[in-house]
Amino acid sequence: MAINSPFRTSADLVLDVLKNLQVYSVGNPVDPEDFSFVNEKLDPTIRKLAMLEVAFVADSNNIPGAWFSDLSDILAGECAR
Repeated sequence: MAINSPFRTSADLVLDVLKNLQVYSVGNPVDPEDFSFVNEKLDPTIRKLAMLEVAFVADSNNIPGAWFSDLSDILAGECAR
């Protein structure tokens, strides 16, 4: 989806996390293992945030744009452990 879209996808989020972790840069191919590693952490992290009543994302392919950067930072933190 476009960066100015009101909603972003889970793939957008995974790519942004990889950029935050400096594992991926625009113009270079994404390593499938890196993408898979972050993608596997996505659902448990979203569930944890909902359980803690921080944020509830009903559909990971329709992430509110206003939350996108914060979710990316949180997910990057979970992946950096």
